[in-house]
Amino acid sequence: HVCHLSPGAARGRVDVAIQLQEHTAIAEEFAAGVISYQHAKVITDALAPMPPALRADAEPVLLEAARRHDPARVAQIARRLRHLIDPDGQAGLDERHHEQRWFEIASTFRGVGVPRGLLDAESAAVVRTAIEALSTRAGEMDPRTPAQRRADALVELARRALDSGQLPDVGGERPHVTVMVDLAALRRESSATAELAAGNSIHPPEPIGAEAAKRLSCDASLTRGSPRRA
Repeated sequence: HVCHLSPGAARGRVDVAIQLQEHTAIAEEFAAGVISYQHAKVITDALAPMPPALRADAEPVLLEAARRHDPARVAQIARRLRHLIDPDGQAGLDERHHEQRWFEIASTFRGVGVPRGLLDAESAAVVRTAIEALSTRAGEMDPRTPAQRRADALVELARRALDSGQLPDVGGERPHVTVMVDLAALRRESSATAELAAGNSIHPPEPIGAEAAKRLSCDASLTRGSPRRA
């Protein structure tokens, strides 16, 4: 309450403080301002799953790394060190990370998609590499931010996979995106909205504007349907 922290953030600091009671060298460096709170958290998180004997050997190595590098780099060094001194323990940790993987795209009330998930290190590297390959600037006049280019790259990856025709059939059909729109709206003779459905998804169709429907219709197979009655 005094520090205006959320309960989760406060609990995280308390957990680090408890662990620092067992690591006086780290606590002293933290108290003196030689390393930051994030450094202390990275080191204690890395040491916690190690056997006590290995923990004693790893602590001075990670503390020296914290004096020289930022927390992200220290975390990378910690993972590499664990692979070297405790390969069996790291293998078990990697397997747990793989089992904890998940991914979803949630739809908000505003009608936008929010990707959320957790990937193990190997899977994250594969996805990151593919996105980076498609997220380079399209010339000097490309106005997109790096984050926007990465978002576009993710969509482009999915679009290329759909266009390849190599994805497994879903319900006897190739996976596809379906747009339901009145012809009058495509001709700009009506302001009616369209509906966008993702393949055989269980989620209901999302309303989209006529301009978005026109963009999707530029490369599509067209099927004339009967007007739906309310």
